Amino acid sequence: MSKSTVLEDYNTSEKDKSCRYFKMVKIKSLKAKTSEKLVKKLVDKDAVLHTDESITLVNIADCIDTHII
Repeated sequence: MSKSTVLEDYNTSEKDKSCRYFKMVKIKSLKAKTSEKLVKKLVDKDAVLHTDESITLVNIADCIDTHII
């Protein structure tokens, strides 16, 4: 399930609240190293990620621009 959030472009003040797509990947473990590798491979470095407080995502901020918990 997903809930869209209104996002505003900092430069143009244009608002967007669409969810473009979801990509699911089967992983072998829930270790932080596994999630870090996937984020580095699949997510743009300039991305903003909204996540829960999972310990799997502890070091994710090192891989992306902004991590919001």
